[in-house]
Amino acid sequence: MEYQVWQKTRSQNLLLQWVLVVIGSVSLFCLLCAALSLVVGQPEPPVAEEQPPQPTATEAVRRTVTETIAPSATSAEPPLEPTAQTTQRQAAQVVEVIDGDTLKVLLDGQEATIRLIGIDTPESVHPQQPVECFGREASARARELAADQPVQLEIDPTQDSVDRYGRLLRYVYLPNDTLLNWELVYQGYGFEYTYEVPYVYQAEFRQAEQDARQQQRGLWAPDACNGERKPADAPAPEPPTAPPVVEEAPPAPLAGNCSPAYANVCIPPLPPDLNCPEIRQQYGCNIQVVSWPDPHDIDRDEDGIACECQ
Repeated sequence: MEYQVWQKTRSQNLLLQWVLVVIGSVSLFCLLCAALSLVVGQPEPPVAEEQPPQPTATEAVRRTVTETIAPSATSAEPPLEPTAQTTQRQAAQVVEVIDGDTLKVLLDGQEATIRLIGIDTPESVHPQQPVECFGREASARARELAADQPVQLEIDPTQDSVDRYGRLLRYVYLPNDTLLNWELVYQGYGFEYTYEVPYVYQAEFRQAEQDARQQQRGLWAPDACNGERKPADAPAPEPPTAPPVVEEAPPAPLAGNCSPAYANVCIPPLPPDLNCPEIRQQYGCNIQVVSWPDPHDIDRDEDGIACECQ
């Protein structure tokens, strides 16, 4: 009997242990799941994005000018003149316009030669090259815009300050803040020109040239140069001047048939009687009379000079 009770108690204890083990296992599983969900749901720390390299000062200027000033390639509006400044400007006074892309200025009390950046106009004064088509017109237009004007000079940090000929490479701003370099390209008086390294306003200058070419302005006109670099047409020769009219000398009278009343010319005596128009036609004017009355009565006031020149 006691054995049966013990056996029953033992079975109950084993059952209770199994129940506790199952409950503990389930609880442990739930705790693990909860912990795992917390770990999985935790947001990952943000990864710092790699910052692009900062643009240089020149690139920043070029980007600002391009984004805010230059119109799109398909825009119907004319290209706008660049207005951003790359550096501080210097005041100068134009003293001579040499040709379409070269000036002489008075800068800080000294004369300096300026070569315009971004433009090449047809030659008009080169000692070793012929005058090119539209070269005279480009020089004349540059004089109209800049001669004797106070201007502002601007350096381009992407370009040399002085070229191999000793000329200062500059942008030139007129008193109304018009950029002369760009204006001449836009009006068709020169070609956009890049020397080795792109300059700050290259995109704007190229667009100005494209607009001038499409609108056939200046040297792009078919009846001008049609955009070609070629020698200028020879100027039309001046019409020949009429040769001077040489009056034939009056026929000399026969020797020994001269009136002694006239000293500087041989006028025959009467007959026939001659008047001043006839004498002027045959013998000239300002006849010297040395005796009175003279045979032909041509010195009526008796002042010694007859048939005065008129």
